[in-house]
Amino acid sequence: MPEDELLIVYLEKAAEYLSEKERRLRELNKQYNEIYDKQLKEEIEEVSKEIQRKRAEVVERLYENVDELRHLKKYFPELLEVFKEYEGIGKIIRKKSFLFENAKPLSEKEAAEKISMIIAERRQLRDAKRFLEKWTGTINGKQLGATYPLLKNAIKGDVEKEEALEIINEMNRERRRAGWLILLNSPLINVVLHRFIERKRILEFVVAEKQKKYEEAKGRGTVAEYSAKKALEDAENKVNKINRMIKHILLTNPDLVSALKKRGGWWSKTKESQLEKIAREIQIKRVREKTWLELMRKSVSS
Repeated sequence: MPEDELLIVYLEKAAEYLSEKERRLRELNKQYNEIYDKQLKEEIEEVSKEIQRKRAEVVERLYENVDELRHLKKYFPELLEVFKEYEGIGKIIRKKSFLFENAKPLSEKEAAEKISMIIAERRQLRDAKRFLEKWTGTINGKQLGATYPLLKNAIKGDVEKEEALEIINEMNRERRRAGWLILLNSPLINVVLHRFIERKRILEFVVAEKQKKYEEAKGRGTVAEYSAKKALEDAENKVNKINRMIKHILLTNPDLVSALKKRGGWWSKTKESQLEKIAREIQIKRVREKTWLELMRKSVSS
């Protein structure tokens, strides 16, 4: 995305791209279901990969432009609501809504209490999901609510198992978003970051071990080499995932990144921590409010 390009311009382009790719994917799947052609199958896989790559790119843009997202929420909330319903990107924006929703900063104690409640609710939803997965046919909401109080008003009457599961999944997603909103607006986010750093160290050790085993397996036969390579790739993917999570958390906390940068560096008297090293590599994009508002008003009115 060009430096001077507004986030809404990027999102409009991304929505158009994804809508077109998803439309093409539906067409290809329809054709494949009729003739089962190998070339169609390969094209389906390629279009699916293109969609996945673009969705991942959109998520990265949202994190990289958190400040602009929050300005959109402040000055153009109706526009942001429209984007939530856009084909192609709406689901992504709704899923990441904790990045820009207004939230009151909480003390560590307040946040811990709320997180404990969310953990208990998600545990109940998880148990209900396990119970339903073994069920066949329809189930009565009143019966379900008697065992799982959280579902008392969420599922009413007789519903199909699949419908009940989707309601539970959405309730779980809502609580997950709510949990992140609490964490990002409380001192508990520091606890989460340090846990992730410890997890990263362990995973990097696992990668080193898997790399060693892969080197030993080379030339010993296709199956052994493939298995060792697959194990190494899986371990590397876990490290990459946790690196992304740490980066995303820091991108949502510009003040924390600034504080970590001030603490770390060659000028610091103490040894730079791993978190400080990561923060030093992160570029926070901040909106120049007056200029941004002028550009937004021109864009919206044109």
